[in-house]
Amino acid sequence: MKTYTTVQGDTWDYIAYKLYGSENYMKQLIEANYDLLDTLIFEANVTLNVPEIGIEISNDEDQPYWRSVETEDGEDSLFSSEDLAVDAGDSGEEDD
Repeated sequence: MKTYTTVQGDTWDYIAYKLYGSENYMKQLIEANYDLLDTLIFEANVTLNVPEIGIEISNDEDQPYWRSVETEDGEDSLFSSEDLAVDAGDSGEEDD
């Protein structure tokens, strides 16, 4: 297993982003370093185990909504096209 040595101020999500390109891998990183679970902001020179990730991340029901990933159809799961659709005939003003 590979390792990563922290820099002062590193956080789980930032480390996951630096190593894997996505904060969504934070859960796997924490599971590989469960003894450091209570650490929110790392000091310098803490050695972490870095698991090899070979699976695609999907939305995790435990993650906050703002960390959701795109769905299979390529749309952002936070906003669907129906949510963003505006009726062109409705200007929002009432007619007299």
